Amino acid sequence: MLDRSRHVCQGGQDGFAKGEHRLACGGRLMRTHIGLIGGAALTFTKSIVCMTELGFKEARQRVIQSLKEGLYQHEARSSIEAKNLLATGKVAVAEVVDMLRRCNGTHHTSSWHHTVKGVQVHVIKPDKPDRWYIKFYFLDPEAPETMFISVHPEDGGQAGS
Repeated sequence: MLDRSRHVCQGGQDGFAKGEHRLACGGRLMRTHIGLIGGAALTFTKSIVCMTELGFKEARQRVIQSLKEGLYQHEARSSIEAKNLLATGKVAVAEVVDMLRRCNGTHHTSSWHHTVKGVQVHVIKPDKPDRWYIKFYFLDPEAPETMFISVHPEDGGQAGS
């Protein structure tokens, strides 16, 4: 069941206003509408997919699981040779897992994807042994499958990359 205290709906999607959801099941949120048409009562349900907001511990656990199980992809982007060293094979999965394990919540930030509503993008910046920039999001609210946007030393790409 969805933890309503951590659910974030951006609202305005498919006619839903912010906070109008009535029923929740996993990442699919449902709202029951009751209205009158020609004096007769009409009930119908409309659904949209929204993601729950993940904190650092759950995001780190899921991304590490996806790396260990090979359940990850790389987003197509410009400058991939410099900005996604995991995609190019210049950094090993084990190295990224090791960096992520050394992090705590102070190394983590997140924001909503700039083009895909309801998708939370995570940025983790390990600082030992060197400063790195790891940016990713999850493809499914229930599964660990991850889409990596950036994996590079912090000085190897621009901030926000």
